[in-house]
Amino acid sequence: MLRLVRYVQMRWRHRTGVPTWSRAGMLARDGHRCAYCGTSGALTVDHVVPRSRGGASSWLNTVAACAHCNHRKRDRTPEEAGMRLRVEPRVPTHLELLK
Repeated sequence: MLRLVRYVQMRWRHRTGVPTWSRAGMLARDGHRCAYCGTSGALTVDHVVPRSRGGASSWLNTVAACAHCNHRKRDRTPEEAGMRLRVEPRVPTHLELLK
């Protein structure tokens, strides 16, 4: 006789679409590394196109940024602020977010 003691759901095996955006997922995707200066320990979310200008909280519009760079960029695009993105925002796979 066999008894089920614990059931573990593995939802990621059944998903084929795009993972849902989340702050924690975005920081994990970027490895907590600032997209502008490259320092580690970035804890803030920066919208490439600011939310005040219609930018959404999506995988392709957000990057991890350190507090200094996020404050320096303020409510501007990277071009207007004279800042260069070191990484291009992208949609991660489900497996990348599990690490």
